[in-house]
Amino acid sequence: MLYDLIIGAPAGGTTHLIMPDTIQPKHGYFVGGHGPCLVLPSMEHLTRELADSFASHIRTDWVGWWTDSETGKIYLDAVQWYPFRVDAEREARYAGEIAFYDVANDSDVRLA
Repeated sequence: MLYDLIIGAPAGGTTHLIMPDTIQPKHGYFVGGHGPCLVLPSMEHLTRELADSFASHIRTDWVGWWTDSETGKIYLDAVQWYPFRVDAEREARYAGEIAFYDVANDSDVRLA
């Protein structure tokens, strides 16, 4: 399931692992760093087995992925949703994240 979602939206996305048909939030922020992170040099390195293995080892309900437009690397991450930017930014900095995702604006917020 996760592999097909990533291949279908290689730029990035988020899905609920337990209930994949869960309605996505329309606002707030997704922040990674809540479990293991898988970094691949490019999309060509992603396999179904790798995606399934990753999904089975995270402890959050949400998983996110994105392609870093500056490096081409693919990031798969255990993510949590936060309703407020101040909380999302604090958690992202604490976790050492490169960026977090702004749901309403459909964009990454890169950290300096």
